Amino acid sequence: MNTFIYTGSRYSEGSVGIGFAIPINRISRLLEDLKKYHTIDRDFWIGVKVQNLDDVIARKMGFSSTDGVLVRHIDRGSPADKAGMHLGDIITEINDVKITSDKDVFEIVYGTDLRVGDKLSFAIWRDGTRFKLILELVSLKNN
Repeated sequence: MNTFIYTGSRYSEGSVGIGFAIPINRISRLLEDLKKYHTIDRDFWIGVKVQNLDDVIARKMGFSSTDGVLVRHIDRGSPADKAGMHLGDIITEINDVKITSDKDVFEIVYGTDLRVGDKLSFAIWRDGTRFKLILELVSLKNN
């Protein structure tokens, strides 16, 4: 669905060939939620803060790369806490997408069509062991 088309300035007329659209799958999901729940709850909570890895942090932790992010804070009782995330964990993937920095985390969590109740799969490195955690997004309204 087209949302708008860029037409230039007030001094030029017609389209300059740039359009902005929302994918039909996203629209279909939004309409289903509106019909079923009469609302769309995208105001979710994860309860984790991360920081980028650098050479010093990675070396001290015994991690062989600076790709990934370090978990530096977890809210008690949060979805991250309930999923089993620990301080010092290194997140290397979310939903099978490689994480190289905190920007990747932000893009996946807040830049995609996620909402309350959706689940995220985190690939974690902890003390030399790699494993997956499943985190369910929880409404901020309930916390």
